[in-house]
Amino acid sequence: MRILSVSRRTDIPRFYCDWFLQKVRDRCVEYNNPFNRKVIKANLTSDEFRVIVFWTRDPSELSDNIAFLQNEGFFPYFHVTMTNYGFPLEQNPPEISKVVQAFRKLAEIVGPACIVWRYDPIILSACLTEEWHVKNFSTLAQTLSGTVGCCYISFVDLYSKTLRNLKKFEIVAVEPDIIAKTRLAERLNETAARFNIPVFTCCEDELSTIPKGHCIDAPHLAKLSGEPSISKARKSPTRKQCGCWHAVDIGTYNTCHGGCIYCYATTNHNLS
Repeated sequence: MRILSVSRRTDIPRFYCDWFLQKVRDRCVEYNNPFNRKVIKANLTSDEFRVIVFWTRDPSELSDNIAFLQNEGFFPYFHVTMTNYGFPLEQNPPEISKVVQAFRKLAEIVGPACIVWRYDPIILSACLTEEWHVKNFSTLAQTLSGTVGCCYISFVDLYSKTLRNLKKFEIVAVEPDIIAKTRLAERLNETAARFNIPVFTCCEDELSTIPKGHCIDAPHLAKLSGEPSISKARKSPTRKQCGCWHAVDIGTYNTCHGGCIYCYATTNHNLS
């Protein structure tokens, strides 16, 4: 029994929901190996993939089809990113009020324990200061209280491609030291606690005062779904300090239309 990831590479729930649902009806999906472009075919059934981990900024369309997925035997789990950066960092952000409604609807159907709010990546700049983040995070946490099981945070990795994209919009990101990182992370953790939202880090091992999370956590997913065989998945980190278990990802890089200029998965926004 394997875990399906939909998708770290592109926002399938937001932009390709109809395509995905058709693949479920077809009980088959083809996807490319991102390294050698080899086409791989997989049976898209609950006998093959009991748990589907969705990654999105807007689960609105998918939330209307959860009953269909559950009737097909799938167990849905969600990572939903909400940062409220807006333009120019996010060129095509979803409407926050719409996403909040989707959070609430999903919480009613699958339960808050199956929903992770992602406040990441955290970007610091002359405008996006520590105080801005604390205030912004507090507003979002209050809005999402009761609809999510936890929150994942991480600080942006300033890869060369990320710096180039930020430079195009004259955004100078600040690389915080460990003291500044820890201070902000602990303030966000304290804020979230007021709204009963546990905070975990993603690939931030140096932030030792905040528990480390695992985006694909096989033992946790096995417990939630009631499918013990999922816990046998192997560890398969995607980058340094990642603690995830293996999942089959059916997304394709450079196909997301969100236009987030800090995105790690999109290297060429002209192709998306």
